[in-house]
Amino acid sequence: MNRNIYIKTYEEDNLLFSLETIGNFEDNILSYATDNDTIKINLDKFSFTKTNLDSILKITPDNCTLTIKSLKQSLDIPLKALDYQIQEDNIYLKYQLISQELPLKIFITIGSEINEL
Repeated sequence: MNRNIYIKTYEEDNLLFSLETIGNFEDNILSYATDNDTIKINLDKFSFTKTNLDSILKITPDNCTLTIKSLKQSLDIPLKALDYQIQEDNIYLKYQLISQELPLKIFITIGSEINEL
């Protein structure tokens, strides 16, 4: 089912962008698109996948993998930090790859269902 979703992404405490969009929420998997990326979050057994034209970043509690599409190569990347919480219709994700100076924080609020005709 399609839902309104509200996303705020921060680097440390600096707001990078805020977005209101439509997401698909089915079988405890939330997926949505930004201007550059397609995001898929499995809420049952946590996984976060960000796909764009160049790469795929997949984060799970156990590992983080970056796949470069043009090279058809994948690389495991150590995480400095990972925090993931769900509270009702709110999702909080904080992660920091070893290559990042500051962590990224993503706050997502799942809004109302969109009635389709």
